[in-house]
Amino acid sequence: MVFMRMQTRSSSISRANANMQRAAQLIGKHVESMRVSVARDPTAWPPRDTMFTDPDFADLKLKRVVAGAISPKDGAVLATVRRIDLTVSWGIHRLDTMKVTTYVSRTF
Repeated sequence: MVFMRMQTRSSSISRANANMQRAAQLIGKHVESMRVSVARDPTAWPPRDTMFTDPDFADLKLKRVVAGAISPKDGAVLATVRRIDLTVSWGIHRLDTMKVTTYVSRTF
């Protein structure tokens, strides 16, 4: 009985780690894809809010929210920079989510 509990716990921890790693890979892949699309097509700037499901990781859902960026120096709006909030979720629990905020420039 103790072995089964430990094995179940170990299995769920491994699954959680695998989901976090896949989520990080999906975010990296998505940011690179966004960079390439802006480089190829200038009309793709600025990025837009979107929901995305990668065919390789069907259980992972990515949500992208785009907002304006504000200069930390003087509080002015930066016209060529956007704040991107990327949220990847893979379950229904609070810890089944990874959120990354990054800033992108038109020339990134």
